[in-house]
Amino acid sequence: MSRYVALDKSKHTQLRVRQSYGAELGDSVSSVPVILPELTHLVADFPVVVIQSKDSGRYRLTALLGLFPAQNLFLQGSKWDASYVPLNLQVRPFRMGRRPDDANNSNPFVMVDADSPRLSQDQGEVLFDDAGSPSDYLRRQGEVLSLLADGEAQVTAFIDYLMAKELLEETRVSFNDHQGEKKTLTGMFAVSQKKSSAMDLATISELHSKGWLEALYLMKASMAHLRSLVHRYQRLGSD
Repeated sequence: MSRYVALDKSKHTQLRVRQSYGAELGDSVSSVPVILPELTHLVADFPVVVIQSKDSGRYRLTALLGLFPAQNLFLQGSKWDASYVPLNLQVRPFRMGRRPDDANNSNPFVMVDADSPRLSQDQGEVLFDDAGSPSDYLRRQGEVLSLLADGEAQVTAFIDYLMAKELLEETRVSFNDHQGEKKTLTGMFAVSQKKSSAMDLATISELHSKGWLEALYLMKASMAHLRSLVHRYQRLGSD
């Protein structure tokens, strides 16, 4: 379980963050939320779908990393076997905090998972320099957190638009596990090949004006990796 607390230089000045990969560092995740600017990188390796969060009920743009819970097929020991690491993985063990009385979210702050296995006293990137100022690493993480916070609102608007235009459809993929039993991965929504190919000029123009037309096509193209993910599982994965 995660235990997020406000980052405090008086309490966390000695902390470091390990930058390697491994199951013991919490990298065994089968999916990760992503934002629209990442799609140009994600399309090289990952299928990107829309999934409804079981916790919040929100629909989220999601890159698939595995076929089973806690299975990351791009994690090979301590190696990341893809050309890109999604931002929500890059930024761990941090997240942005919001104060309950800050209705406009004008004063966000950085939080750190106090129980993260990435934290160390003697390995990895320092968070504060000798003068107690944020390190270059921590400043970069803060920039990524801000990018993610801004991107979440854009993703919500994008998904709402696709749903309103009925451009999403439920998709699934079937495969045999390593015991030969047929499995089906469900609960995902992808861009409809048929409906997106039949969009009228008004819809195309509106998507373009909102800056979402490329995102739609990149998301659509990424689905070629869904079957590739199955092949990766059959070649490398374990149940």
